[in-house]
Amino acid sequence: MRKTLHEFVIEQTEDEKAAMLDVKWGMIYNYAKLTNRAPKLSDFVPCDDSDKPITLSERVDKPEHERVEEQNKYQKALNNVIFDGDWEVELDDSDLVRIRHKKEHVRLSFTMGQCYDFRTSFLITRIEDLPKEITFKEGVA
Repeated sequence: MRKTLHEFVIEQTEDEKAAMLDVKWGMIYNYAKLTNRAPKLSDFVPCDDSDKPITLSERVDKPEHERVEEQNKYQKALNNVIFDGDWEVELDDSDLVRIRHKKEHVRLSFTMGQCYDFRTSFLITRIEDLPKEITFKEGVA
């Protein structure tokens, strides 16, 4: 039987707390946990607390304190993005958001909290199952 990386690491790490004391095992364990969770839209593009994509407003007629607050919210959302690349929101409907990677020609759809590969309509339940062209940002994993 083929095991996922997450299953293998958990099996090898009988005592999670003891393993966390070992830095290397801790890093491996955290990576396994990360790759085993479902991908979220906010992993790819900056999103608000409702997981809706956000952008910085180009308007200069806003009061400065509003622009600063907007920039801070955007920066916080940008810090939550874990995947590398130049992602663009192609479609933002009330129930469906589709994004595409400008260089890798990868498209993903998000609907009701679930992620689908746009090309195959395959439900992606774990980060580990994302197309291999998608890579983590430096320092994430």
